[in-house]
Amino acid sequence: MKVLLPLLLITLSGCSVKSFYPIIGGTVGAAGGAVVGGPGGAALGGFSGVAAGELAKKDGQLEEVEDALETAEAISKGDVESLLELHADKQKGLYEKLVEGVYDILKISAFGMALYFIFQFWYGRKFAEKLNKKNQSNE
Repeated sequence: MKVLLPLLLITLSGCSVKSFYPIIGGTVGAAGGAVVGGPGGAALGGFSGVAAGELAKKDGQLEEVEDALETAEAISKGDVESLLELHADKQKGLYEKLVEGVYDILKISAFGMALYFIFQFWYGRKFAEKLNKKNQSNE
């Protein structure tokens, strides 16, 4: 129960999970560094974990900045068509998102089936060669 209450408060808060990346990175880095190198390793691991967490946290913000720059550039040029293209993905309804998800699943399934057939072809050839060698040695 002691662990469940803070987790519940974190999930119900309005914070993004990305804001916890530095904390998670520092904890994992310090624990790993302590196991490997003692106190000095813990300090170095904690520092590198926080740095990695900050980079992961900033990664999502870079995309927002790039979107804002594209929007500002399109507004300054008066290009209405590019503005509509930039914000069209945000305005998709449930049906469009569902259809895109189905297409993604079909693409992944087709790739998996192609791999399956390639493996079966390869395995069948190897198995047939093995049977031929076994039959030739028995004769």
